[in-house]
Amino acid sequence: MEPYDDENDSLSDMDEEDDVEDINDYHYGGYHKVEIGEVFNKKYIVKTKLGWGHFSTVWLVEFQNNGKVEQGALKVVRSAQKYTETARDEIEILKTISNNDPLKKCYCLHLIDSFQHRGLNGIHMCIVTEVGGSNLLSLIKLYHYHGIPLEITKEISRQVLVALNYLHNKCSLIHTDLKPENVLLNFVIDHNHIKRRNQVPPANNIKVMLADFGNANWIEKRFTNDIQTRQYRCPEVMLGLHWGCPADVWSHACMIFELLTGDFLFAPKQTTHYSKVEDHFAQFIELLGPIPRNMIDNSPYKRKYFTNDYGLKKIPNNQLSYWPLDMVLRDKYKFSEHDSKQISSLLLPMLDYNELTRASAAQCLTHSWFN
Repeated sequence: MEPYDDENDSLSDMDEEDDVEDINDYHYGGYHKVEIGEVFNKKYIVKTKLGWGHFSTVWLVEFQNNGKVEQGALKVVRSAQKYTETARDEIEILKTISNNDPLKKCYCLHLIDSFQHRGLNGIHMCIVTEVGGSNLLSLIKLYHYHGIPLEITKEISRQVLVALNYLHNKCSLIHTDLKPENVLLNFVIDHNHIKRRNQVPPANNIKVMLADFGNANWIEKRFTNDIQTRQYRCPEVMLGLHWGCPADVWSHACMIFELLTGDFLFAPKQTTHYSKVEDHFAQFIELLGPIPRNMIDNSPYKRKYFTNDYGLKKIPNNQLSYWPLDMVLRDKYKFSEHDSKQISSLLLPMLDYNELTRASAAQCLTHSWFN
């Protein structure tokens, strides 16, 4: 496996930047031209478009269930064989998640239905799931990237840990792309109310749904080693080493920091002197100390990025600025001494370089910060 090139920052299917998909992708093997009011599987009536991505378009649908009108999110996958196979894998993953959590207590998006739909551009796999609300990135933006209140962040973070613990231990799954865009909130945010009154829904009114399992992998069966959006990517993946459930825990630590501060914990940039990968390693070292030598020794990229004495080839040690996490929280983000130390005591075990000793989701849930 080669390290990610500098173009490949995100894995998510849903596109956050562009409003519409490329019209040229509506061809045989491509997207199905969905119409408002179109009926799928003799049941699901298309109401409006929710989003799109490289693999599919997603639509809000209504359907009858025991005499009641309910809503779902319909993903209509491109009809080429490679997308069909990926969709079948995702359906199996969603079935496992839903079947093991019939009471919906584990904060994961559930499958409602799956079927095939024949259209002018081929046969399309269709996946209907529950409808989530806005995602955590929307909440971060709502607070102008200045951080979400502490109690709200605690509850969101706790629920995501419950979801990860469920995925890892009950479903034998690794999400592999945990980030704010893939965590949905099921309450409606009143933007004017929050801006005017500086109030938020109480923490006990918040429920999250972990979503977007299109990149998930089974613990015992990997579809790919190209996992994790760059800012949430763990060192073992970057070094080309074994990875597993602890990769999700690393990503969640990055996400908790982002919820608290509005900033990425790691935001690598490319310059004329070094790549994003090298800057990412440098940021790890500045925050967490040297990368363990045994990890570097076992990496197929040792000679590409590291010197014989385990420094970075293109970013010398004298150019690094060391800044421990508790001091970053206190000095840059103005958290109290107590909060800085408590947050750090939660996050640092989640950011252990060694996946074997990194805190598990279950261990994190016992931390005093959540009490």
